[in-house]
Amino acid sequence: MAKPTKEEILAELEETQKERKEYVKNIGIEYRFGCYEENRGDSCHLLGEYMEAIEQNFKKSYELFRDNCEIRKYPKSCFKYSMYLLNGKECEPSFSKMLKPLEIACSDNLPPACRYLGNIFQITVA
Repeated sequence: MAKPTKEEILAELEETQKERKEYVKNIGIEYRFGCYEENRGDSCHLLGEYMEAIEQNFKKSYELFRDNCEIRKYPKSCFKYSMYLLNGKECEPSFSKMLKPLEIACSDNLPPACRYLGNIFQITVA
């Protein structure tokens, strides 16, 4: 069997990259369908993560996490929403507004949420 040429290797890599882009695009479509058509909290959270990491659309990811927390009480989205509130990313920073989302996330045994909630109580009590 002949050794592949440089052009053949590059063509194969290009095809692989094209397939990967299509796969990522399809994941976004699946998350949108699950969130907007099926109203699934897990899909809305994954769509928020997708918007944040892949599309770099922080405003939309903030809105998805916020709505998924406030409407569906999805713990992972509540935690992400609280981190946006803590850092003032796409919103005004607010300790008071981040308490309720952290409480929802912590009550579902999400350890980072409980840690942040404990830290806030320690700061405000001390």
